[in-house]
Amino acid sequence: MNALRRVAIWQWLLIISLGLSLVYYLYVVPAGDDLGYARVVGGAEPYSVPWWKYGVWCVRHWLHVNGRWGNYILPLVVESPQWLRALLGAAGAVGMCLLAVICARLKRGWLPVALIAAIWLLMPWWDSFFLYACNVNYVWPSVFMLGTVLLITRNDASKDYTPWWMYAVAFIGGCGHEAGALPLVIGYIGYMWLNRRIPEGGERRLALCFCFGLAFTLCSPALWSRFLTATGGGIPDDTPLWLFLKSDAIAGVLWIMMTVCGCTSAGRYSLTVMLRSRAGIFALATLPAAAISVVSGVVGRSGWYAELFALISLAAWCGERLTRPRRGLGLLIAAVTVLQLGAVAWWQRLLGMEHRQFIGIYLCSPDGMADMQPTPDDAQPLLTLWRARGVPDGDDVYLLENLRLYLRGEAAPWPVLKGEVYDTMPAGTRLLTDEYNEVYVTERDGIEYTVTPAAGRWHLNRRVIDPGDRY
Repeated sequence: MNALRRVAIWQWLLIISLGLSLVYYLYVVPAGDDLGYARVVGGAEPYSVPWWKYGVWCVRHWLHVNGRWGNYILPLVVESPQWLRALLGAAGAVGMCLLAVICARLKRGWLPVALIAAIWLLMPWWDSFFLYACNVNYVWPSVFMLGTVLLITRNDASKDYTPWWMYAVAFIGGCGHEAGALPLVIGYIGYMWLNRRIPEGGERRLALCFCFGLAFTLCSPALWSRFLTATGGGIPDDTPLWLFLKSDAIAGVLWIMMTVCGCTSAGRYSLTVMLRSRAGIFALATLPAAAISVVSGVVGRSGWYAELFALISLAAWCGERLTRPRRGLGLLIAAVTVLQLGAVAWWQRLLGMEHRQFIGIYLCSPDGMADMQPTPDDAQPLLTLWRARGVPDGDDVYLLENLRLYLRGEAAPWPVLKGEVYDTMPAGTRLLTDEYNEVYVTERDGIEYTVTPAAGRWHLNRRVIDPGDRY
């Protein structure tokens, strides 16, 4: 009993979060990019089965897509057993929360609970449009990046002793994602400059390994091609200001606090102390991370690292000033977080089972039509923040396309949910997107409907626009 009492509230929250997120991932059905990558080694038409072909695919991916390590393992992750995928997803998410608390040097009280809650509630999990792809490109790289910062800034007696696995962690952290690793390098350089010192011994070797990993990603020709497209001719999701406000708002809050503190002598002292600590690495890293997010032109997950770094630095900074335990506040925050995670897990179980039913019907349907009425995504309560994902809607054409290719191949019919049936295309329809010719949109009484052909007839279903939908 005494041992249980020594477990802090934030530690209990992590344990419960692990269980709930495990349930969530057990019912997540791979979709979108997940299935696109899974076709490398599996599905109806795998295009790279022997190990040497897989190696060739990795080289081509580095040349033509990007240099992040997560995408190289994604085909194997998606093709692994469901229980293993669930374990990896839950462990990654909870591990990231744990390392964030350690990076912020928080031990007890309500602040570590608030930090964990903020990660679960404020980070762009809604943008898990491609869920496992999101995991291997954002969640797990965050684990390795935060782990590397901890290894580099540790102050124990064995600092100069650096076993091989630490170098591996640093290298993997560096090539996880350029939007996180490059800002951390810049933040670390600023941290070194503010402390007027040069890293030595094991710290220097680990920092160099992290930089080597970053170089592996930055040297990918595809990365620069994507950068030039985003800055030269790509169509952004929104204006730069709205991109920032939608994707990097927490970083903006941090900058406002830093600016306000810079206006008084006491504030400047507090700010300087924070910037010279480990939290300073993350605070300084938010500047380039947010810039990369805005330049990318993508709303949502592009701000993942800027927001995560801002949350850690804010928690660490407040931890130096807000020292009262406030156990009741910690319990309240933990209860709200558990309630939200529980709601998402419950809804994902419901929607995931419907998705599996949809797949079973589609596999047996000669015309691709599934005669079922699944729960629409907008039926979820606000408490879920619309993070549970079920049967793709008619306008989720990218999800439907990859589902078709993975399950039945190029010659297979388009997946269609049975709706209102018409012998001819309804008047006033328009093509949803030029990239896909199978789906149209029409409007009736102020409500949009998707119009999809199946067996020579047209099916109308109410259009549900979900957070993160990009076709």
